Amino acid sequence: MSRLSRIILGYLVSFLFIVIPAKAQKEAEVYNVDSSLYAYYQRCQEHLLEPVVLSMSDTLFRMASGQNDQRMQAVALSTRLDYYYYQANNEDSIIFYTNKVKQFAKEIQQSKYYYFAWANRLILYYLKTGRSNIALYEAEKVLKEIGDRLLHRPRHFHRRFRPARFLFSHRRFTQSRTLMSWRPNGA
Repeated sequence: MSRLSRIILGYLVSFLFIVIPAKAQKEAEVYNVDSSLYAYYQRCQEHLLEPVVLSMSDTLFRMASGQNDQRMQAVALSTRLDYYYYQANNEDSIIFYTNKVKQFAKEIQQSKYYYFAWANRLILYYLKTGRSNIALYEAEKVLKEIGDRLLHRPRHFHRRFRPARFLFSHRRFTQSRTLMSWRPNGA
């Protein structure tokens, strides 16, 4: 290897050591997560298909709880669920960790992780394994729960949507007037 090649390779490697941590720092800021937690999460994602990710996700959970970051705790539990989901050979573990993620997400009021575990992991697992009837049953349970939650929202929640209802009814009224304009004498 020539001297010029070594110099170029050295610059390239040092450039990568500068750019990669900066990118991880920027992504951590976008997601509003501590950079050390995000870096460890990225390491977990690199080993997602290996059993070592189970202990890594436990470590991530403990690190996140030490920093009172409940969202990263939910991500750590979801990482454990992801391992079993991608292995696709242990249905009991998928169901168990789906329920565990749902329970934790409900406690910390993070519906994103609650429905992610249910819809994107459990239901998709059933679809991937050819059990569409069970997947449909689970999807119906999701929709029923969402409907129940929307019905039991506080009164002020519904006030937010009044302008949308007004616009819709106003548009309907305007359209009906234009449709009626071709009729003679408004009849």
